[in-house]
Amino acid sequence: ILSKNKLSGSIPAAVAKLTNLKTVDISFNNLTGNLPKQLANLPNLLTFNLSHNNLEGELPAGGFFNTISPSSVSGNPFICGSVVNKKCPVKLPKPIVLNPNFSSPDLDPGSPTPTLGHKRNILSISALIAIGAAAFIVIGVIGITVLNLRVRSTASRSPAALAFSAGDEFSRSPTTNANSGKLVMFSGEPDFSSGAHALLNKDCELGRGGFGAVYQTVLGDGRSVAIKKLTVSSLVKSQEDFEREVKKLGKVRHQNLVELEGYYWTSSLQLLIYEFVSRGSLYKHLHEGSG
Repeated sequence: ILSKNKLSGSIPAAVAKLTNLKTVDISFNNLTGNLPKQLANLPNLLTFNLSHNNLEGELPAGGFFNTISPSSVSGNPFICGSVVNKKCPVKLPKPIVLNPNFSSPDLDPGSPTPTLGHKRNILSISALIAIGAAAFIVIGVIGITVLNLRVRSTASRSPAALAFSAGDEFSRSPTTNANSGKLVMFSGEPDFSSGAHALLNKDCELGRGGFGAVYQTVLGDGRSVAIKKLTVSSLVKSQEDFEREVKKLGKVRHQNLVELEGYYWTSSLQLLIYEFVSRGSLYKHLHEGSG
């Protein structure tokens, strides 16, 4: 019940998605615009008081609105329909107005009417233009498809580059700029030489989400970590933006959050390195029962 709340604007069509609505009172407000036709589909609606607003147009047809009380729509001077005994204006198409004084500069009043052959030439030129435009669109679509396939192929090969490049150079420093990318750890000096193969091994996959797959790997010191391989590279505008946001996440500490321990960056591959939680995922606990 939102009566006398000084509400303004139009009634959103999304209200029709609230299928459990039974009573709606939005009277004595400043609402404007037409009533969404989808409101007629509300199955459980019993009362809908929209009186004393500035609504306009015809009431929705069907459902509750077939028996709505006139008092529920009173005070809306621009509402029309059988409920308020006011006919809705007929919308006529705009007439085409031709200028009688217009004449083509290329045609002299005394010149002969264009011949059939001339008309065919005009049609042929139009057809060639249409065919050329269609061919241009097809070539563009093919080009974009080829580029997407190349990007995906490059992204799929990136984990292999990490696996072959990982080694002693990663273990010497928590911040590494190797040929395969940049690895940053917020603490410790992990050795990825024995664990990078996890990104190529389906058996090491823990699960998948909206932002990518998560793999388990064991570092050289025997410690397990979870590596999230991001698949939303389109959201990453630059390395600077990526590192700024990841460093913020690395500072977050909470007993119910998995700690972010580091990250790995290349232009085609981004990894987030988390501590490994061995007791399963929240999804399994909620949907697969206790084990």
